[in-house]
Amino acid sequence: MSRYNDLLGSAKQTNAPLYATMQAVKTAFIKRFKFDVFPLVTDDDYKGAVRNDRNIDGTKYPYQYWKVSSIEMSKEYGNVKLLRRHGSAYAGGTSNTSYSMGYFFKATLDCQLKYSTNNIQDALSLIERYLIMVGTESLNVKVNLPIGKGIPFVTRIYAESLSATFPEAVLEDENSPGTFSVELPFRVDGKIGTHKDVAKLNNEGEITYRMELDDDDQHTDED
Repeated sequence: MSRYNDLLGSAKQTNAPLYATMQAVKTAFIKRFKFDVFPLVTDDDYKGAVRNDRNIDGTKYPYQYWKVSSIEMSKEYGNVKLLRRHGSAYAGGTSNTSYSMGYFFKATLDCQLKYSTNNIQDALSLIERYLIMVGTESLNVKVNLPIGKGIPFVTRIYAESLSATFPEAVLEDENSPGTFSVELPFRVDGKIGTHKDVAKLNNEGEITYRMELDDDDQHTDED
């Protein structure tokens, strides 16, 4: 098996909130920017990751990928100790004696969009779209985790500073002469955590509960 895999293509725990957060980022950029591939790269052979996703041998311009540089848990999101003990998201009953509860916490990911092209117009077009999309938060994604009857949350994609460096080609680069490389930072507010089945307080006889879901929160995984 090739080692040049998109991290999100090989993750197994697809209902984990961190995985869902990162998958939402990939979905948003592919949809809004019309990217053919957008691998999350975790090593230095980014060209190999792109070639593997495209299922081709050579390098074709333009190409793009993204990286995560850091993940930080926010303690401003309510009482984190209370959330750890009692949970933060009710996902409905899984049986007559238990229900599924999510223990989720807000987390911020610092990321970079990497883009390479041999056409200056492509580079400028990407920068223009990036500034508009990120500046207007048009990349935000509604996610519905497949846990119990579903746990919804919103992945927010934004930037602290709406600026971009004007692209400049490096003509003396022997590996890719005349290539314009664009690096655009962005931040993601998502979730980290886990879930488990919790025993109901009254587990004798038939148990009923009331739950209301907004229509907008049902079976939605893209904005």
